[in-house]
Amino acid sequence: VLTLLLITAVTSFFSAPYYSTLPVFARDILGLDASGLAYLMMFGGIGAVSGALSLAVFSRRNRAGWFWLSGACVFAACFMGFAFSTQLNLSLVFIFGIGFAITVYSASANTLLQELLPDEMRGRVASMYILSILGGMLLGSLVAGSVALRIGVSYIFAFGGLVIIIYVPLMVMRNKSLRELLLHRETPAETDVRDVVSSVDVKKAAT
Repeated sequence: VLTLLLITAVTSFFSAPYYSTLPVFARDILGLDASGLAYLMMFGGIGAVSGALSLAVFSRRNRAGWFWLSGACVFAACFMGFAFSTQLNLSLVFIFGIGFAITVYSASANTLLQELLPDEMRGRVASMYILSILGGMLLGSLVAGSVALRIGVSYIFAFGGLVIIIYVPLMVMRNKSLRELLLHRETPAETDVRDVVSSVDVKKAAT
């Protein structure tokens, strides 16, 4: 659980330029005005809705780990592609992918946390999950804004995507619990449910 929260915080920190410096990118790199920025944001929103619908239709509970990892990697790849795109049509494709993947990643991360936790811990950990997202995003926006003035907004996007696409798979490889989640080994919450069901069955058999 702690590793998932840490990964969420790091991902939010390095993805912050998508939220804070997108208007600068649209103006300086793509040469867009307010209407062009609206198109970018619209395609990001369409991607987010598409990701949520796809996850609802195609996801299975025992595949949440794979959706989580795939969402993080696809998001990072689109993030880097968007950083070096100078054509509007290509940028729209990348930003659609960003919206799609970040929704799949975030929803799957929340699903994994819920699977890992017993009922009495879910509210407290959910608050830490929200804190890791908002805290990482706010701190990342502060850093991204100051650094972008010095090296350019494109490099901020590219560096953030590079860190995410390296960091997340590396943490999965180094953490046994995350690897077991990808293989869908039994989680503590599922163990509790199985034990309760077993005890009920034993009582019924005894009576």
